[in-house]
Amino acid sequence: FIITVFGVIMCILPGIYFANTYSLVVMIVVFEKKGLGNAITRSWDLVKSQWWNTFLLNLISLIFIWVVGFILSIPSTIAGITSTLLGPQEISSIDYPDWFWVLTGISTIITSLLWFIPATFLAMQYFNLDERQNPTILPNNDSLS
Repeated sequence: FIITVFGVIMCILPGIYFANTYSLVVMIVVFEKKGLGNAITRSWDLVKSQWWNTFLLNLISLIFIWVVGFILSIPSTIAGITSTLLGPQEISSIDYPDWFWVLTGISTIITSLLWFIPATFLAMQYFNLDERQNPTILPNNDSLS
């Protein structure tokens, strides 16, 4: 048991670390267009300065999607349990009513569309970290008068 727990910890913790550290790679490839190798190095440099903020942002966006998916699946789950308890002992997927499948499809579509939220959060985090590393110098307003 101890060896199994140690093995799981040695897989999960580095996985969380690397997933968070390299979570900006896609955004960097899309916005900077300098290749995958540069994006990996740049993601490492950017996230290193604000690792916990990026982790919290990733975690909040994933929890939000999971909660919405759970809430949307409650009616389908109740319908499935009710059909199982009230119907014959051998229920196949064909015995569920049509509205059950429609509800399941709608909840799947909505949950899939919600994956734009983490992508948007990561894009904003990329621009935030990029601006912190390379601040934009704004023109002096005194020269306009």
